[in-house]
Amino acid sequence: MKKLFTFLAICGLGALLAWGVVAGREEIKKDAEREQPVNAPSRVKDGVITLNEQTRKAAGIEVTKIEGEKIPASAIVWWDGKAFVYVQKSPDIFIRLAVDPQGSPPPQPIVTVGVQLLLSEELRSGIDVEEGG
Repeated sequence: MKKLFTFLAICGLGALLAWGVVAGREEIKKDAEREQPVNAPSRVKDGVITLNEQTRKAAGIEVTKIEGEKIPASAIVWWDGKAFVYVQKSPDIFIRLAVDPQGSPPPQPIVTVGVQLLLSEELRSGIDVEEGG
Protein backbone atom coordinates (compact mmCIF):
# COMPACT_ATOMS: atom_id res chain seq x y z
CA MET A 1 0.00 0.00 0.00
CA LYS A 2 2.88 2.36 0.82
CA LYS A 3 4.37 1.75 -2.66
CA LEU A 4 1.02 2.55 -4.27
CA PHE A 5 0.80 5.78 -2.31
CA THR A 6 4.34 6.72 -3.33
CA PHE A 7 3.57 5.88 -6.95
CA LEU A 8 0.40 8.00 -6.92
CA ALA A 9 2.21 10.86 -5.22
CA ILE A 10 4.97 10.80 -7.84
CA CYS A 11 2.41 10.62 -10.68
CA GLY A 12 0.47 13.49 -9.16
CA LEU A 13 3.60 15.55 -8.77
CA GLY A 14 4.58 14.75 -12.36
CA ALA A 15 1.14 15.80 -13.60
CA LEU A 16 1.35 19.06 -11.65
CA LEU A 17 4.78 19.80 -13.07
CA ALA A 18 3.63 19.03 -16.60
CA TRP A 19 0.56 21.25 -16.15
CA GLY A 20 2.78 24.05 -14.84
CA VAL A 21 5.09 23.81 -17.86
CA VAL A 22 2.14 23.90 -20.27
CA ALA A 23 0.50 26.78 -18.42
CA GLY A 24 3.84 28.61 -18.33
CA ARG A 25 4.29 28.18 -22.07
CA GLU A 26 0.82 29.56 -22.68
CA GLU A 27 1.61 32.66 -20.59
CA ILE A 28 4.88 33.18 -22.45
CA LYS A 29 3.04 32.86 -25.76
CA LYS A 30 0.38 35.38 -24.64
CA ASP A 31 3.09 37.84 -23.52
CA ALA A 32 4.84 37.55 -26.88
CA GLU A 33 1.58 38.18 -28.75
CA ARG A 34 0.85 41.27 -26.63
CA GLU A 35 4.29 42.74 -27.29
CA GLN A 36 4.21 42.34 -31.08
CA PRO A 37 3.09 45.40 -33.02
CA VAL A 38 -0.01 44.92 -35.11
CA ASN A 39 0.44 46.04 -38.72
CA ALA A 40 3.09 48.66 -37.76
CA PRO A 41 1.05 51.85 -38.30
CA SER A 42 4.06 54.02 -37.47
CA ARG A 43 7.81 53.92 -37.26
CA VAL A 44 10.23 56.28 -35.50
CA LYS A 45 13.92 56.25 -36.29
CA ASP A 46 16.49 58.98 -35.62
CA GLY A 47 13.76 61.53 -34.85
CA VAL A 48 11.88 60.89 -38.10
CA ILE A 49 8.29 59.70 -37.74
CA THR A 50 6.75 57.70 -40.56
CA LEU A 51 2.98 57.17 -40.47
CA ASN A 52 1.10 55.12 -43.00
CA GLU A 53 -1.86 56.75 -44.73
CA GLN A 54 -4.45 54.80 -42.75
CA THR A 55 -2.92 55.91 -39.43
CA ARG A 56 -2.67 59.56 -40.56
CA LYS A 57 -6.36 59.57 -41.50
CA ALA A 58 -7.48 57.74 -38.35
CA ALA A 59 -5.53 60.17 -36.16
CA GLY A 60 -6.98 63.16 -37.99
CA ILE A 61 -3.58 64.70 -38.65
CA GLU A 62 -3.88 67.93 -40.65
CA VAL A 63 -0.99 69.74 -42.31
CA THR A 64 -0.99 73.39 -43.40
CA LYS A 65 1.53 75.61 -45.15
CA ILE A 66 1.67 78.81 -43.10
CA GLU A 67 3.16 81.87 -44.80
CA GLY A 68 4.07 85.20 -43.21
CA GLU A 69 2.02 84.63 -40.07
CA LYS A 70 2.65 83.65 -36.54
CA ILE A 71 2.71 79.92 -35.84
CA PRO A 72 -0.81 78.78 -34.82
CA ALA A 73 -1.04 77.67 -31.19
CA SER A 74 -2.55 74.35 -32.31
CA ALA A 75 0.69 73.57 -34.19
CA ILE A 76 2.96 74.07 -31.18
CA VAL A 77 3.77 71.31 -28.75
CA TRP A 78 5.82 71.91 -25.62
CA TRP A 79 8.34 69.42 -24.33
CA ASP A 80 11.16 69.86 -21.84
CA GLY A 81 10.41 73.61 -21.63
CA LYS A 82 10.84 74.18 -25.38
CA ALA A 83 8.40 74.82 -28.22
CA PHE A 84 8.32 72.51 -31.24
CA VAL A 85 6.36 72.00 -34.43
CA TYR A 86 6.28 68.99 -36.70
CA VAL A 87 7.14 69.68 -40.32
CA GLN A 88 5.97 67.39 -43.08
CA LYS A 89 8.87 66.28 -45.29
CA SER A 90 6.72 64.03 -47.49
CA PRO A 91 3.13 62.74 -47.24
CA ASP A 92 4.08 60.18 -44.60
CA ILE A 93 7.25 61.61 -42.97
CA PHE A 94 7.27 64.14 -40.10
CA ILE A 95 10.20 65.73 -38.25
CA ARG A 96 10.11 67.69 -34.97
CA LEU A 97 11.63 71.16 -35.22
CA ALA A 98 12.39 73.62 -32.38
CA VAL A 99 10.76 77.01 -32.93
CA ASP A 100 10.24 80.40 -31.34
CA PRO A 101 6.49 80.38 -30.60
CA GLN A 102 6.30 84.12 -31.38
CA GLY A 103 8.43 83.82 -34.51
CA SER A 104 7.73 83.06 -38.13
CA PRO A 105 6.72 79.55 -39.15
CA PRO A 106 9.16 77.31 -41.01
CA PRO A 107 8.88 77.25 -44.81
CA GLN A 108 7.68 73.62 -44.86
CA PRO A 109 4.06 72.58 -44.23
CA ILE A 110 3.47 72.02 -40.51
CA VAL A 111 1.10 69.80 -38.58
CA THR A 112 -1.75 71.90 -37.17
CA VAL A 113 -3.92 69.06 -35.82
CA GLY A 114 -2.49 65.93 -34.20
CA VAL A 115 0.83 67.39 -33.10
CA GLN A 116 0.57 65.91 -29.57
CA LEU A 117 -0.02 62.47 -31.06
CA LEU A 118 3.24 62.75 -33.03
CA LEU A 119 5.20 63.81 -29.94
CA SER A 120 3.68 60.96 -27.95
CA GLU A 121 4.58 58.46 -30.67
CA GLU A 122 8.14 59.79 -30.85
CA LEU A 123 8.64 59.65 -27.07
CA ARG A 124 7.01 56.22 -26.81
CA SER A 125 9.50 54.84 -29.31
CA GLY A 126 12.35 56.08 -27.10
CA ILE A 127 10.89 54.30 -24.09
CA ASP A 128 10.56 51.05 -26.06
CA VAL A 129 14.21 51.23 -27.10
CA GLU A 130 15.48 52.05 -23.61
CA GLU A 131 13.54 49.17 -22.06
CA GLY A 132 14.74 46.76 -24.71
CA GLY A 133 11.20 46.49 -26.14
